[in-house]
Amino acid sequence: MKCWKLVAFLLCQVSGLKYEAAPECSGDVTGAKIFECDEQAADADCAKKYTVAGGDVHIQCAISGPNCLAVGPFCKKTSAASMTCSGLSDCESKGWKKTWTSGTATKYSVALGTHVLLGYVKENGEMSHAWYFKTPDSWKTTHPYNLQHQGDIIEAIRASDGTKYEGELVSDYSNYGGGCECGKGSGHWGRICLRSKTPPGGGWKCHGKGGAVPKEIDFPYIRGYGRGNGCGSSSLSFYNWNSGPKFCGDYKVVIMTN
Repeated sequence: MKCWKLVAFLLCQVSGLKYEAAPECSGDVTGAKIFECDEQAADADCAKKYTVAGGDVHIQCAISGPNCLAVGPFCKKTSAASMTCSGLSDCESKGWKKTWTSGTATKYSVALGTHVLLGYVKENGEMSHAWYFKTPDSWKTTHPYNLQHQGDIIEAIRASDGTKYEGELVSDYSNYGGGCECGKGSGHWGRICLRSKTPPGGGWKCHGKGGAVPKEIDFPYIRGYGRGNGCGSSSLSFYNWNSGPKFCGDYKVVIMTN
């Protein structure tokens, strides 16, 4: 028996669980080497890590005494295939939970987990332009409608087909009302949108041409007034705020988590 298979067998025996029934891993993997938890700092970030136990078996890190150690439980690494979905009911069947829709108070009905999904949803559950990504710490602190000039580098994954794009997630209730290519401002219109992780020469500016991401990256551009809870003239991140398709007549903004 290979070493990693022996490790998996012993972990299963101790936990009383089959590996197939193990929970999905939480946080980020420490690296490619086995049992690297002890190389992590013994602080709050320890519990946000998991390590390779061998093969496709992983185990969560946790504080044990003065150290960060691989104390479990063992877990399955999250795969993109297990999280992709095409509609509200399909997403819920994959473990996603609806935690907020536009028009309701700007607070989460379900605490945010390791990932969040952002998109548009109709009353019948039809979803459009839904993307998911690892939950930024800033979003765990408060609803994104309450954040100002917040930028987080994320890997966004389109929920329908797994297309990936690494960019800067902008969460900002004060931005002069422009597109995602705009820099910091002090107006009353807010936005949640995605733009290139690398600013253009001279920095981000409101030139009115859009193009913050490639056109095929149909990540939402959520536009709301002040710290309100509406959908506004929301569109897609590629466009300037007033030139793209509008969704809020038929859809609401939805945030889901898992």
